[in-house]
Amino acid sequence: MRESAPLAGSFSAACLHAMGPGVVAWRRKKGLPQQGVRGPRAVPTNAVELAKIVSPALANAPHTCFDPANDGRWPTPSLTVLAYLSRIENQSVRDAMALFAILRADRQQFSMRNQIANFTYITLRRLGRSLPSLCPSRLGSA
Repeated sequence: MRESAPLAGSFSAACLHAMGPGVVAWRRKKGLPQQGVRGPRAVPTNAVELAKIVSPALANAPHTCFDPANDGRWPTPSLTVLAYLSRIENQSVRDAMALFAILRADRQQFSMRNQIANFTYITLRRLGRSLPSLCPSRLGSA
C-alpha cells in the first residue's frame, strides 16, 4: 500500500485497516501484486558482502574489518547485526549504522543491535517531528 502513503495522514488507523480489502481487490483488478513490489535483498554474511551495500569510502576504511591489513584484530559484526544493516533502505542511514557497527564489533553484539535500532528510531522520530504534514494523526502522539 505504498501508493496510498500520502493519503494515510488523512485517515485514522481504523479507517485504513477497513480499506485494506478494497485496496487489495483494486490491485488484483489492475493486475498488480497485492503487497506492492519489494525485491529480495541478500543478507550479507561477511565483510566482503557488507562492503557491497555500503559506500565505497566506508568499504575501504582503515582499522576496521574492511582493512586489507586486518589480521583479525578488527572483527566483523555478527550475522544478526549484518542482517539488520541490510534491511536499512536509506543509504546514508545504512552507512552511519554500518560505521557504528564495524567500530564497535568487538562489543557485545546483542547490545549493539539494540543501540543501532534505538538510534534509527530516534532519528526517524526527530525527522517525523520536522515533517508534521506527512502523517499528522500518528506524529501528534509521538
